[in-house]
Amino acid sequence: MTKLLLVEDDKELAELVREYLVLNQFEVDVARNGRDALGRLSKKAYAAVLLDIMLPGIDGLEVLRQVRRSSSTPVIIISARGADIDKIVGLELGADDYLEKPFNHRELLARVKALLRRAKLPAGQPADVLAAEGPEPNLLKIGDLRFNLLSRTLYYDDIPVGLTGMEYALLLKLAQQLGEVISKETLSMECLGRRLTPFDRSIDTHMSKIRKKLALIGSVVEIKAMRGRGYCLAC
Repeated sequence: MTKLLLVEDDKELAELVREYLVLNQFEVDVARNGRDALGRLSKKAYAAVLLDIMLPGIDGLEVLRQVRRSSSTPVIIISARGADIDKIVGLELGADDYLEKPFNHRELLARVKALLRRAKLPAGQPADVLAAEGPEPNLLKIGDLRFNLLSRTLYYDDIPVGLTGMEYALLLKLAQQLGEVISKETLSMECLGRRLTPFDRSIDTHMSKIRKKLALIGSVVEIKAMRGRGYCLAC
């Protein structure tokens, strides 16, 4: 059974969410505060973390910072803070998705399933690409970058590049259609698993983080923003 960690200090809400997810065949552990969450994450592997921001003691953003120092476990922030700046900060720190409270439990379930599908599939790669001829059929090489489609890891000169699951999915999507402009609507549907809504900056925020990481390692591969159209990958 797929194991999730729910980090939520509101006992009533936590129990409602836990019961709903259990009914949908998930095993759910609940942490009431940031310290408890970090302790559980250090001892047990989870498929994904559902993380509230406003927690007693260590807040959710600090939990996320610490998690991202050593793990790419998918994280969905669930918070009553719905301002754009809160969402941008959460995504900048490495969250894969952000869901504003109050939320529909069906939407939460849909986002969890979409996130887990991306994590379990061989990087979302079409079967014809996986079956490509050559000595390394499970690798995709773009410029000085190498995607391992089985481990979902990006390499630069054989050195792993620290990407979150969402960042990897977005970059791979661009790599699969090298040089083609892909709309933000398409990226949102295929990588985030949801329609792009007005004023939603999630894709832009993720792309900004990926660009910074590619620039930091000195890669020749570049993500180009095509104003009003979307993004494309060039090298």
